[in-house]
Amino acid sequence: MFIVFKTMQKFRILATTRNAELFAAATCSVDVIHVESISSEECKELFSMDKTSPAVDAVLCEAFSLCSGNIALLNILNKLSAGRLDRLNTFCRRLKTRGLSSLTATTAFGYESMHDALTASVERLPSCDRDTLACAVIFPSEQEIPLEIWALVVPVDVIDTDESELLMLLSDRLKVLCENGDWLSYNQRNETFRFSRMVESYLRETVEAGTVKTLISILKSRLDGHLQSDTGSPVIKQFFQTHSSLYKNVHGLSF
Repeated sequence: MFIVFKTMQKFRILATTRNAELFAAATCSVDVIHVESISSEECKELFSMDKTSPAVDAVLCEAFSLCSGNIALLNILNKLSAGRLDRLNTFCRRLKTRGLSSLTATTAFGYESMHDALTASVERLPSCDRDTLACAVIFPSEQEIPLEIWALVVPVDVIDTDESELLMLLSDRLKVLCENGDWLSYNQRNETFRFSRMVESYLRETVEAGTVKTLISILKSRLDGHLQSDTGSPVIKQFFQTHSSLYKNVHGLSF
């Protein structure tokens, strides 16, 4: 994201950061401009394939999806593919099966791989925020995930509080990951949070298997009461019924 400072001398200072919270205490006017992902049409222009066909469109669509429209990762993929569809298809397959660390190239981006860039961002997070981010590894990407779902596994340090306060504190915790690293996006109207396919790829590669196993165990124990009871949360029931095939195929959970 870009940060624009407006000083009393009417100078403007442009800075880039992955942590907008750094400027909360600024005494001058600060405009935060979030850098959005590029569109699928812009992705096609970036790769500049000579021919247009259903096969070309399919591979470009897959590249766009895997990279979540992230221009830095798409530039790495573009450099590696060297304008050839077969190479682009090969590197898309590598990204899908082996993760972000499998793609490295020298571009105008400050890192040779998106894996290295995201790791540097993670290392700047406090441990509590890293733990919160790790919980996303057991959820589906590119989905609006309600607070009640996050609350099943994300730890919140509260004692003797009601559910509404718990969800409020949880929302504040998740919003930190929106502002510090742009890991999540927040839908204020629905009070839901989502993360991209690129973030999913990074988490699947970096979160330890033991941590994933523990999270799944916690999820299963807390889900039993909701799914088997007539008084269980309808939001929770609907979410896991919708994504039942994912949890069965990836995590071995049946609902």
